[in-house]
Amino acid sequence: MSRFRRVKEFFFKCVKLILLLTVFLNSGKAQQTLYGIKNTGTSFEFAGINTVNDSITVYLQLPLNFYSPSFSSCYDASGSRYFYSTGQKIFVIDVNAGLITDTFDFVFIHPSYFLNIVYNPLDGFLYGIKKHTATLIEQFAKFNPVSGIFLDTINLNQNIEAGTACKSIIDAQTQQYIIQSSSLAAIDIATSQVLYNTPILNQANETFDHMAYSCKLQTLFGLSNNPVVPEEYFASINSSANVAHVNSAPLPVSYYKQYQSGSSIDNNSDIYYYAATNGIIYGIDIHTGSVVYDHNYGSGFEFLFLESASDYYCPIADVKNINSKNRILVFPNPANADITFSFTLPGNPDSQLHIYTNTMQLISSENLGMNEVLKKINIDSYTPGLYIYTIVQNDQVISTGKFSVIR
Repeated sequence: MSRFRRVKEFFFKCVKLILLLTVFLNSGKAQQTLYGIKNTGTSFEFAGINTVNDSITVYLQLPLNFYSPSFSSCYDASGSRYFYSTGQKIFVIDVNAGLITDTFDFVFIHPSYFLNIVYNPLDGFLYGIKKHTATLIEQFAKFNPVSGIFLDTINLNQNIEAGTACKSIIDAQTQQYIIQSSSLAAIDIATSQVLYNTPILNQANETFDHMAYSCKLQTLFGLSNNPVVPEEYFASINSSANVAHVNSAPLPVSYYKQYQSGSSIDNNSDIYYYAATNGIIYGIDIHTGSVVYDHNYGSGFEFLFLESASDYYCPIADVKNINSKNRILVFPNPANADITFSFTLPGNPDSQLHIYTNTMQLISSENLGMNEVLKKINIDSYTPGLYIYTIVQNDQVISTGKFSVIR
């Protein structure tokens, strides 16, 4: 085969890859949607709310036993899958098809429950707390939604206080599982070690709840409720479990709702969405704490287990941004000897390319020149597996992605 023909074929492969990536990213229009369970008291329906045109769409009628006091939910943006756990069952809903594609029944873990599940976009597993209701022993567990098998289940060295009043997230960059109840706790996904478990330091007469995560700002947000006045504040919470109001004024309406999973952040628009009572959805700008969305979708039902289609999935937005503006290409992928990053960065001599293991351990850091368009990295010393790269400018991550190493 001539060199010209090989170059030509490689070019068309690159074009095809870019087109496929474009199709994949354009399918992210579903990220405008909030998903959850529409509960009328006598029926349960899987539904989506489009906050652009204020419409609600029912995709699927659910079994009457769908509700559970041990529920939790999460969303996989790349696979358009909504996961709902009753504690002893997990339902997998294909959003595009509007069908329950899998049901996992954990009769073998009775009387234990798989609580506070979160989808990890970096490895495709569900993480949560498996709690034995008789012994109260807690285990940090990883569940494979493809095989239906629990992996890496380990007893925790302290009580995490998992349960129905808790909300959990995954920080994809640090690979930490963070859970909020009356305490704020973080578990290292790679080692299953509890990194901290601190009682929440609430503001006077207030209680922090309905936690959600901005992966852009790497900040936890929620609502701080004073039930006596009553007043509600949009607030942040840090790893020391200190709660702070985002702005000094209380929210103009009563946001309190005694249901779990009523909140989620759209990481495309930086809006914190909250499902209040009687079908009301509110949106709060996470930068200012101001209410920017307020719509009543109808009385006679509650919208529960709210999940944004972009929740926890900043890499999708970053890849879209870097490809549309700077035409990044990583090849070959998978790689076995060298890997090349092809891009056109905005002129900035302070850009760096960082490469991490799938447990977010930094293994390589390369400066990128002002006009550099190719960066070739030797990976002979890399063990086979998944790696994550980030491009940083002025201490801000402007892109992130993945590649695989094979031998």
